[in-house]
Amino acid sequence: MRIFFVEWNAEHGKLMIDNLSSQYDTVKISRVLHRYKTIQKYIHFSFLKKLHTKAHAALKFKKITKNDLVICTGYSALAIIDIVATIPCKKIIIVRDTIEKLNYHMRKKGLLTQHESYLGKIRTVFNNVYSFDQLDCINHNMKFLPQFISFTSQQFLSYLPCNMENHSKECFYVGGYDTYRADTLNKIHSIISKLYYNTDFYLVTKNNAEKYPTCCKNVSLSYQENLEKIKNCEILVEINRLGQAGLTLRALEALFFNKKLITTNVEIKKCDFYSPDRIFIWDVDSIDNLATFMNQTLAPIDAKLMKSYTADTMIEKLINDNSI
Repeated sequence: MRIFFVEWNAEHGKLMIDNLSSQYDTVKISRVLHRYKTIQKYIHFSFLKKLHTKAHAALKFKKITKNDLVICTGYSALAIIDIVATIPCKKIIIVRDTIEKLNYHMRKKGLLTQHESYLGKIRTVFNNVYSFDQLDCINHNMKFLPQFISFTSQQFLSYLPCNMENHSKECFYVGGYDTYRADTLNKIHSIISKLYYNTDFYLVTKNNAEKYPTCCKNVSLSYQENLEKIKNCEILVEINRLGQAGLTLRALEALFFNKKLITTNVEIKKCDFYSPDRIFIWDVDSIDNLATFMNQTLAPIDAKLMKSYTADTMIEKLINDNSI
């Protein structure tokens, strides 16, 4: 079985596929819509449009056989759904956003009408839909797939010695702007700066946000830059979107690189890696205990525990679930 990752365009996704390629027969396919829309514009009959879609798919997906597995991302799948529908093998989607957010964005992009739902449309084509958010899985009848990092378990083992190195007394955050995050980062900054920690916060927006926090930088980071900052800091900050219960990549990056985590995610207490020495839950744990939390030394993460959240464990689950 070959595994085809279609339109995985985020940097952390591309990194994951590259990391998996040493153990699995993986193939990246991108730019599926290249020239497709331009030609479709000039075709006026529906049957000819369908013929063109099949021909375009045959060209883009010519290497895929019925024994292979196609994996799409939740964000990109809807734009290419008509083309993907022609593929003869099993097709699955990994959703790393909430369904509410996907419905909103897909309607805004014109890929859904106000009366259509994201899941209703993709389920006509895809065999399985996986999500990292357990609450969304219960509410929308999706399969739960634990959040996973872009690295393999073997890479974790090779990185273990680095986890014992000392790093700067710095607290790092990067994420998209919203007022809740801005307010939370202001509060975190005002408290931890009194504990002699530096903050390195990147809150990214394309708009002129009112009351943008002075403790933040409106600068985008590449994923590689993000990883370098994680390696060199001591504490990561994670601020989940309101209503989001699933783990984000930030929590797993903290685990992989053995960093402390300040998070707003109350549900993280249910995770097998949770420890009050490792994770401080903002607005739940007592601020009086924050200084002790920040100054203590972390023990290394157990390799068996980390393996549950690595890319190779994720891909093995998908292969087992979707084998012919």
